[in-house]
Amino acid sequence: MHQHIFKVGWLLTQNYETTTILYYTFFLPGIILHEVIYWLVAGLLDVRAERSIKWPEKQEIGELRLNFVQLARRTGRIQRAIISSAPLIIGLVIVWLMATNIFDIAGFMTTISSGDLNDVGAGFSQLLSTPDFWLWFYILFTISNTMFPHLPKDLQGWRAIIASLAVAAA
Repeated sequence: MHQHIFKVGWLLTQNYETTTILYYTFFLPGIILHEVIYWLVAGLLDVRAERSIKWPEKQEIGELRLNFVQLARRTGRIQRAIISSAPLIIGLVIVWLMATNIFDIAGFMTTISSGDLNDVGAGFSQLLSTPDFWLWFYILFTISNTMFPHLPKDLQGWRAIIASLAVAAA
């Protein structure tokens, strides 16, 4: 998905630097949320962020490099894993809240559950009649596409966390 969006930007501009700026601008709500969560959780765990937000570097491929806020080198693996997974966990909560409170997915599913074509049409009409549907859909799309941890080194501490949880559950 990211590669296709990036390629559309490149086809429109024929310039990688402009395409990179457009690409990051398109995903800006999700990028801001991801980086703010990353920074806040690092602060809660008393981990110092070494670099703050900077302009994205020119890219030739469509991938979001969410490294605007970087952690200190001495950050432990478990702390790094918790900080890196926080945007995913909080992003899932935000997506769930939007789906249930703004889009009323439960009502939509109830309406279409009969499988009757008229009910399916009514369900989609109900869903699309949500105030500012396309704005909320865009925000939901950008959040859901920017919350995943992307660096394998950020997830190294999860083995210890999962092992500890397994021992505690047993």
